[in-house]
Amino acid sequence: MSIRKKYPRILWERADLDAVQHDIKVKYAELMAGENMIHHIAQHLFQYGIAFVSNVPSTPDAVASIGSRIGPLKSTIYGTTWDVRSLSSAKNVADTSSDLGFHMDLLYYKEPPRLQILHYLRQSQLGGQSRFSDSFKAVSTLVKRYFGPDDTTFRPGIDASSFMAALTNFKHPFHYRNNGYWLQHEHPTIDVDPSLNFRDWSKAQMRSLDTSKFENALQAVRWSPPFRAPMLRQQNENKVLPLDDWIRGARLLNQIFERQEAVFETRMEEGTCVIFDNWRILHGRREFAGGERWLRGAYIDDDTFRQRVLKMNDYYTT
Repeated sequence: MSIRKKYPRILWERADLDAVQHDIKVKYAELMAGENMIHHIAQHLFQYGIAFVSNVPSTPDAVASIGSRIGPLKSTIYGTTWDVRSLSSAKNVADTSSDLGFHMDLLYYKEPPRLQILHYLRQSQLGGQSRFSDSFKAVSTLVKRYFGPDDTTFRPGIDASSFMAALTNFKHPFHYRNNGYWLQHEHPTIDVDPSLNFRDWSKAQMRSLDTSKFENALQAVRWSPPFRAPMLRQQNENKVLPLDDWIRGARLLNQIFERQEAVFETRMEEGTCVIFDNWRILHGRREFAGGERWLRGAYIDDDTFRQRVLKMNDYYTT
């Protein structure tokens, strides 16, 4: 039996995550003590895409200790660990006190980091709530509501096949040009396993769509408005992909990301840590004020996470 069949992906909205908070949270001391808890964390990251650690020491190296339990940290232009703290002369929107909308990190890399780890060392007095949304659940909702027979909530009278083709085929460019670095790469907004041929989104194909099969075919969502580069007209198999179709689809997808019932919002207190799948989970924060807000972060790449999942499977099988 495949690992995905043994540990099926669980798409969630706020109420779903509220119901399992106790299961997807571990204490730092337990995580560092033995193998059981790191496999527990790996399982929930594999299924839910998010997990939490409590009672983390208030030391800058704690995030590296947590990440190293999964595997080697990914080195980026920001180093192997990095800080997020409000600065008066910030060059990055993350280092301000402003509201930070939903996004994923480092999409200007050819292979963005798979996992992101954020340790909350200091928290502001007011605001600063962290927000998370399951992009795979949003994509599934979009598909079901436009191609399903009953729900008309999101049907504005446009050709859904066209905007889904644009979202899955149009390679959106992202870039970063700052501090002597210039990085750029392009990704489809919705990355689907190519072996399942979800490329043309024909109406005939959609009428027979197996939504559970489609959900399992999702590989990544790439969403980072602050780092979008200018978009040019593109072609797919000699067919022009209209930019207008991508814009319509992206607006609809963003509406679903932001629905109140979709967003898990929590105030992360000092000494807590969140780990999440940067290919699936959108993150953001509310505006904050008063006191110092200091997060220390780290990344883990896809290969490292996948080998941890294989170790988890072997641990629970033997």
